[in-house]
Amino acid sequence: MAALYDLGRTLSERDTAMAPLPEEVRARLRSSRGADEAVSIVDAVDVVRAVRDDYRLLEAITPEGRARIRAAGEMLERLRRASSQPIPELIRLIELELRLDIELAANETRGPARIAATQLRAFADEVRAFLAADDRGASAVCSPGSTRRRARTS
Repeated sequence: MAALYDLGRTLSERDTAMAPLPEEVRARLRSSRGADEAVSIVDAVDVVRAVRDDYRLLEAITPEGRARIRAAGEMLERLRRASSQPIPELIRLIELELRLDIELAANETRGPARIAATQLRAFADEVRAFLAADDRGASAVCSPGSTRRRARTS
C-alpha cells in the first residue's frame, strides 16, 4: 500500500505524458488543493493496470503486488461500468465483487459475522425503503416543501 501511495504521489507531480511538472506548476497545485486531493490511489491503480511490469515507476511494487493491484483495478472498472444500474442492484454487485456473500455465509454462525450479515441485510432494506419512498429516489420527507404537501393533504 505504501508503494501504491508513493506511485500516486509521483503521478500527482507529472503531466499526462508522465514528464515531471515544472516546480512552479507543482507549487501552484499544492496551494490550490487540500492534502487529501493531492494523491489519488485510484489513479495509481489505473496506471499499474495500464503499464508493463518493467515500467520504472513500478519497481517498488512486487510482482505479486502488481498482480493483486491489477485484479483490484479490474474489479473497480467493472463497478464503474455498473454505476448506472439501479442502486439495489449496484449494492448487490458490490457484495458479490467483494465476495461478502461468501464470507458472511461461511461465518454466519460466528458472533460478529452473524451481526455483520444482519446489518448488511438491514442496510439493503433501508436503501430499498428509501428508494420506494419516491419514484425519483428522494424521500418526500427530504423534499423541499414536504411540510406544505402533508399539511394540504391532511
